[in-house]
Amino acid sequence: MSKASLLSLVLVAPLLAAGTAHAKPAPKTLDLPSVSDVRIDSPAGELKLTTTSGEPNRATIEVREPGSGVTPSDKYFEDCMALVSANVEGKALVISIAPAPSSELANCSFKIDANVLPKGNVNIKQNALEATLDGDFGSVNTDTNAIRMQLDGHITQLGMKSQAVDTDLAYKRIDQNETISIDSKAINAAMDFGGAPISYSVEGIASAIDSELPNTPGAKPSIKLKAVSVHAVIR
Repeated sequence: MSKASLLSLVLVAPLLAAGTAHAKPAPKTLDLPSVSDVRIDSPAGELKLTTTSGEPNRATIEVREPGSGVTPSDKYFEDCMALVSANVEGKALVISIAPAPSSELANCSFKIDANVLPKGNVNIKQNALEATLDGDFGSVNTDTNAIRMQLDGHITQLGMKSQAVDTDLAYKRIDQNETISIDSKAINAAMDFGGAPISYSVEGIASAIDSELPNTPGAKPSIKLKAVSVHAVIR
């Protein structure tokens, strides 16, 4: 199966909006005045993380429409939201989703939007994840079955473990201490470092690397890609 097909089956399908709208409970909201770290354990959903100064440091969590072909019961959204545990522990936002008690609630997926303080550590364990990161992060580590992630900003240490990865990383600055490690069956990656010196290694049965930047031993950002199938564009 191609990486595109795997992403479609595992990631996109459960997140497609249904055609019929249903009443939803109000999103769960938490103020995050001193929060820089994020820890999430969730089955599937969408995540937007920012570190925007001048905007409220706050998180909202809401239930997404179920997948196409699923007709939810009247209490579907309320029951899905009841599975959510969201707390602030020290400087960390901690979100976990309880196991679904029924086959219908196994379709629950969530949209999380949080603006946190910069240079924090993000850890995500999630079956299927669509993530947008805009800002400055210390570390980001994800453990998923399928992930589509976009970065517009900076991550000092990025680690991704998955079955299928589709990622677009645009670094707005380079500190020469960045590391990127992606371990997956299938990797499709676009990386923009603004022409800075980099080092990279690729381990794969089938790999296609389109890099405008030479591989400079010892340079950072350092990139390690390991997969059965790798396609990467580096600028």
